[in-house]
Amino acid sequence: MVEIYYIRMGQIESYGRRYLTHFPRMMWSIFANTIKLPAHIISEYRYDTNEKYREKIDALDAKAKAKEDAKTSQIKEQLKEFIRQDLEKEQPALKALPPEN
Repeated sequence: MVEIYYIRMGQIESYGRRYLTHFPRMMWSIFANTIKLPAHIISEYRYDTNEKYREKIDALDAKAKAKEDAKTSQIKEQLKEFIRQDLEKEQPALKALPPEN
């Protein structure tokens, strides 16, 4: 159950996605990145030489990072709540265990 939270946070990848779609995604990535390369080179040049463009891109990156951080922190709070509830369920069972010698 905890894996679901980590998958939603992007920390790990689901097993089905990892094993069934890895090769097609890799092939598509090679093809798409080859097509996108000239646009990326132009964008990097504009970022290095144009101050207004750099500010725009930095603002977009900061906005995207803030949105991702907010989503991740919300999922972490849900995970903490799930763990707390799970520990409360297991607490009576832990108290009933005989002492180890």
